Amino acid sequence: MSGIVQVVWIKKSFRLADHVCFAQAADKGPVLPLYILEPDYWALPDTSYRHYQFMRGCAAEFADELQKIEATLAVCMGSALEVLQLLQSEFSQFELWSHQETGNAWSYERDQAVRSWCKENHTPFHEPLQFGVWRGSKTDRDHWAKRWDELMAEPIASLTAEVSFVEHSFESSLPEPEDLGLVNDGIVNLQTPGRTAGVAVLNSFLYERGEQYRTDMSSPVTGESGCSRLSPHLTYGTLSMREIYQAAEQRRAEV
Repeated sequence: MSGIVQVVWIKKSFRLADHVCFAQAADKGPVLPLYILEPDYWALPDTSYRHYQFMRGCAAEFADELQKIEATLAVCMGSALEVLQLLQSEFSQFELWSHQETGNAWSYERDQAVRSWCKENHTPFHEPLQFGVWRGSKTDRDHWAKRWDELMAEPIASLTAEVSFVEHSFESSLPEPEDLGLVNDGIVNLQTPGRTAGVAVLNSFLYERGEQYRTDMSSPVTGESGCSRLSPHLTYGTLSMREIYQAAEQRRAEV
């Protein structure tokens, strides 16, 4: 172990299971789980009250899971670069970890800025894959499927028996959506956030709801229950794509 603080930036991966960043960072030094609340992100036209409420529910359950292993989620508000400066003043040296994000142009440009900052400040930035989407124009499309299959077949990542966490004085709760200028859009059937709900949705699809998937998916009447309903859990990372893939393969073998 290096002893250097390993900052695990939870962008959209609210889980401990199959969290490659956590597993690899924990082997190098004390870990600081971090969520950066970026007001500019939540002001985008493709974010909303319901997205924030789902994310906040995922973060709350994730924070509870961290408490069970004597860790707390650090919440910092501001731009990613502002928070990196704050971390630098707090710890002097640290390494940054986050799953490579599959997002929009805003998040892509933000990640480019983060990489530039890390390079200028000699801060290692690790971005393990989680979805099998390879960024950049040099991606080999001819061999993409083989690489994706290999990624999904890798063993589920797990934390070591003893993980050292960093004590911190950062906030540990998220503000109300109204504090970010998000307006209640009147949704009444928001899917239940968090990993517990995600696991239940996956199991119900594989063992119950998915039996007539081929026909149910084609109708707005049956599609609501017949489709997987896993999109928000994949988006906010309560489940990993690898977990879902391997569970589906296991179920396929059973039937």
